[in-house]
Amino acid sequence: MNKIMCPHIAEVNVIAAVSFKCRPVYLFKCICIIFFIWLSNGTVGAQTDSTLTIRKLFEQVKSFHPVALVADIQVSKADASLLKARGSFDPVINSTLDHKQFEDKSYFSLFDGGLKIPTKFGAQFKTGYEYNRGVFLNPENNNPTNGLIYAGVSLPLGQGLLTDESRASLKNAEIGRDVAVNYKKDLLNQLLYQAVVHYWEWFRSYHAREIYIAALRNATERYQAVISNTKSGDVPGIDSIEARIQLQLIEASLNQANLEYNNISLQFSTFLWNNEKVNSGLLQSDQPMKMEKNDDSPSEIFNLKFRPEYVEQHPYLNQLNLKLQQADIDRKLKQDRIKPILNLQFNPLAEPIGNQTITNLTINNFKWGFEFKMPLLLRKERGDLKLAEYKIQESQLEIENLKAKLYSLYAGNMNEWQSLREQTAIYSEAVANYERMLYAETRLFEVGESSLFLVNSREQAYINARIKFIELLAKSKKSYYAALYAAGLLPDAEINE
Repeated sequence: MNKIMCPHIAEVNVIAAVSFKCRPVYLFKCICIIFFIWLSNGTVGAQTDSTLTIRKLFEQVKSFHPVALVADIQVSKADASLLKARGSFDPVINSTLDHKQFEDKSYFSLFDGGLKIPTKFGAQFKTGYEYNRGVFLNPENNNPTNGLIYAGVSLPLGQGLLTDESRASLKNAEIGRDVAVNYKKDLLNQLLYQAVVHYWEWFRSYHAREIYIAALRNATERYQAVISNTKSGDVPGIDSIEARIQLQLIEASLNQANLEYNNISLQFSTFLWNNEKVNSGLLQSDQPMKMEKNDDSPSEIFNLKFRPEYVEQHPYLNQLNLKLQQADIDRKLKQDRIKPILNLQFNPLAEPIGNQTITNLTINNFKWGFEFKMPLLLRKERGDLKLAEYKIQESQLEIENLKAKLYSLYAGNMNEWQSLREQTAIYSEAVANYERMLYAETRLFEVGESSLFLVNSREQAYINARIKFIELLAKSKKSYYAALYAAGLLPDAEINE
């Protein structure tokens, strides 16, 4: 009786014994053939590495995916906003010239040039040179012969003493850059999670298809063996129908597995881009990681114990906390506007004589002034302040609510991961037992103590167990990365494969 083939029973080592006459020409030919085979295998093995690992996936997604590039742009925009805010404190050079000439008379010529230096503590320093001449010069614009040098300071004593629009904008822009960095991490966290979920679906569908391909190959060999044995009269003709039914069932399952694999591959391909900003997709040779690397529990990126501090540093929570700081800066600005406007200016004056620009500088030569302004009821200012305070309260409640949700999601995914790891370990052992049962049933059938129906039943149970094991393994992996996602750790995770 021809033996019935049993899939995945053990590795078969094929030893080819080559006999040849001990002549130099035969020896040389054999050595050349062996060397050529060794060289070919070594070259192919060295050049082809078609396994798409999680590390490779993450690197490709973070480097080339459009969403990742958009996330990079957000940080660049924040840098530009910070540069703009710092511009409010740039020194400013200014000059004005007002000249009137009529009927060959120089009515007046007014020149004023100087430098203003804003500061981050509210005061503004300025210095300049004033030179005015003319027949009809306004008396208040009269200068000494060499013009007038002035220097001084403008200081807000009321509104603007502790904060103002420029200082608030600068602080908001500095915080805004941190907001953009965390926004980028949050975008990448979501993108990588979506990519890795599709990866494990691709992994599951690929290996499920491989199981059915191997099963179809064995079912075909078994069917041909049964047909041969039926013709020789060793087995009843009904066994050929039984073998044919099993072959058809596996063919149908493989057809469905091919459909599922193709569709999942298309979905997964949307995450694979190249450096030319083109969706390159999956290559024909691309394969997921081997089953052998995933039979055991995955490499832990963090301890199995629940760690609330991970959630505390979630990039989205960080964004909200940073925006809360910006809201507090806005509140302080609104609070400052309740104060009256009281600006004091003082400018010492000096006449330049030769190379001595401050020869006659004295406290008796100066110009000073002040500005005062204050609404009587302050209804607009008090209303703005209350709105800012309510906005802060809303943000605080939103943060606490989100924190509770993230804690729940993180803890739930951790629990699911640990449970699925245990189920996967159980099913791994069950698959080995199903394999032993199939092997035993096949041996019994070969000696005539079992039926093809029982062999097919054992094989179907074995196939189903392997498919179930792959599904549990993929779910376990997805729940593991879901825990990382809930903790916001995916962008910075070290993938140890």
